[in-house]
Amino acid sequence: MKRKIILKFMLILLPLAAFTQEDKIDSILQESEFRTFEKGGNIFVAFTDGTEKQLTFTQKDEKPTLSKVKNQVIFLRNETLLKSGGEYTRKKIMKVGINTYIEETITDQKPFKDGLENTYDILHVENPTLSRDENFLYFITNHTATSNILIKLDLQNGKWNELFSAELFELLKSGPFENHFIIARKEVATKGGGLFYYLVDETGNKLKEFANEESVQQFKNSFE
Repeated sequence: MKRKIILKFMLILLPLAAFTQEDKIDSILQESEFRTFEKGGNIFVAFTDGTEKQLTFTQKDEKPTLSKVKNQVIFLRNETLLKSGGEYTRKKIMKVGINTYIEETITDQKPFKDGLENTYDILHVENPTLSRDENFLYFITNHTATSNILIKLDLQNGKWNELFSAELFELLKSGPFENHFIIARKEVATKGGGLFYYLVDETGNKLKEFANEESVQQFKNSFE
């Protein structure tokens, strides 16, 4: 009788132990601070205990952005293609699960031809930045022959939202101007060239103008 009781206890304990071990992986990612980085064209995450985990293995990947909420990393993959006159490199915006290692392509083409290269291929992605809720990725890419545009990419369905022209941007994630942007924009026709700095909302409406980068930093320091 005593032996039967022990066996029943072990049968109950085994699945509980297995569940606890599996659950431990998720809890580590949710509770600890960790970061992502690129090394040798591959994407890694590093944990506070000093351990690292390699997520991609193509030697073609760059610019990782960490999504802690979804336990995944958004990154760019470079593809080299042949065309008349030589080679060129296009980019795909992808994601990889930190727990699962599974990769998915979010988008691999623009919904418009840019004025510089006349192609739907994604050739440039600058300053990829997650929205605060981590549902969207903001970045700069080619638009016309002389200017770039800020894109809001829906990470769920890959839809591109073209916001407004910008050469540089910073998304403000806290303070009185949370979810607003500091941008630098070319205004050749009206102001004689160069970059001009503004605080704008997501519609591109100008809320404030700055003399230069230094004055932008002074503005940010005033409410940080």
